[in-house]
Amino acid sequence: MEVIVRFEPISGATRDTLKLLFSNIDISLTLSLIEAKYANTGRGRSRFPVRSMLLALMFMRFEAIPSVRKLCRRLRNRQFAHEICEFGAPDHTTFSKFITRAGPETVEKLFLDFLFQAFKMGIIDPSVAIMVSVDSTFMKAYSRRGKKGGLSDRGARVGRADRRSYKLGWRAHTLVSMKALPITYIVRAANDKVLVKPLMRKASRLLRLHGKSIS
Repeated sequence: MEVIVRFEPISGATRDTLKLLFSNIDISLTLSLIEAKYANTGRGRSRFPVRSMLLALMFMRFEAIPSVRKLCRRLRNRQFAHEICEFGAPDHTTFSKFITRAGPETVEKLFLDFLFQAFKMGIIDPSVAIMVSVDSTFMKAYSRRGKKGGLSDRGARVGRADRRSYKLGWRAHTLVSMKALPITYIVRAANDKVLVKPLMRKASRLLRLHGKSIS
């Protein structure tokens, strides 16, 4: 049975907590990986601090901001966003180049860093046996549609975006705790079905590292 969990934008009452989290979170390992990629290309350092770029992309997800362009506007117009991400507003193309340079494997590493720290802090769930559910979220592909999928984003496929429409894109299948905090995820083309069994296997391996299991 699929249980859909939607992540809503954070309220003003929780923003102090988010600010505290962002100011104390340790993402040093991921930072070093990305900075090494800049150094290895011979192009020097990123124009903007790598930490701030990562915090901004995380803030985008916490606030449910649908696009990088809107994230840039939020950074320009909201003092809270400016403070929590520790810098001003780069152009949206700067984010695109940064994401390409970082690569998906680095994003995965950042997620695991957060997950392990969240377990240590008891944020995910203090119980040994954790109750979970599955979230399946559509992600739009910024590509024109070809005969089988995207032209520039070749792995993208047409799938259900919401109850009434189909669009070209991807789908993030996420296994979450009952606190709606993600434990693991798998990204597939938008026409794929929900991957419950692979998610359960992947989550079980991660939970065992922390002496926990799926309820």
